[in-house]
Amino acid sequence: RGVKGSILSSEEKEEEEEEEEEEEEEERERERKSERGRERWRWVEVVVVVVVVVVVVVVVVVVVVVVVEVVVVEVVEVATVLPGGMDCVDPTCSNNGICVNGECHCKPGWGGPHCELPRAQCPDQCHGHGAFIPDTGLCSC
Repeated sequence: RGVKGSILSSEEKEEEEEEEEEEEEEERERERKSERGRERWRWVEVVVVVVVVVVVVVVVVVVVVVVVEVVVVEVVEVATVLPGGMDCVDPTCSNNGICVNGECHCKPGWGGPHCELPRAQCPDQCHGHGAFIPDTGLCSC
């Protein structure tokens, strides 16, 4: 009986050791699974951060585009009300005047709503003895 008891106890010890090894292996497997789960969540966090950064960049670009558009519109509006601005139908006033507040102010020798008409500067076209020359602004008698 003593030998049998010691044999049984060594068999029991082997079974206990095997059970402990199995439990330890199961614990290691649980830890591996847990680590894989944490790794997946790290990737999810990285993806979320990348998406947030992309969204922020897109929002910033949209805001910049809107601000630039508003500034351009304001500059154009300011240019149209300044002397020499482009608020006349012909902003160059036929290259014979300057546009001020929507009206062409013509250089001497030019007239009409867009300074497109040569205007005599000599009374009665040199009193009937000549012709006005628009290029020089003088009468040729």
